[in-house]
Amino acid sequence: MQVVILGASSVGILLAKRLMDANDVILVDVNASYEADKAGLDIACVDGVIIDLSVLSEAGLNDCDVVCAVSYTHRRCRPSTLC
Repeated sequence: MQVVILGASSVGILLAKRLMDANDVILVDVNASYEADKAGLDIACVDGVIIDLSVLSEAGLNDCDVVCAVSYTHRRCRPSTLC
């Protein structure tokens, strides 16, 4: 299953750790690559603002099975529901 996680907060990193063994996980955030490396995660990352439609498209939001919006603020998660 392809899972896109919007937000590399502590919750996003924990969720990625739990899901990465059985799923294809893509982490999206401004510093997604840095946060994934720091946590020792071997997952795909897209560095960019999670409300940017081109970033969401690059992450494969239209083709994924599950989207988890776990940014530290709901104002950043809400626009991603428009895709």
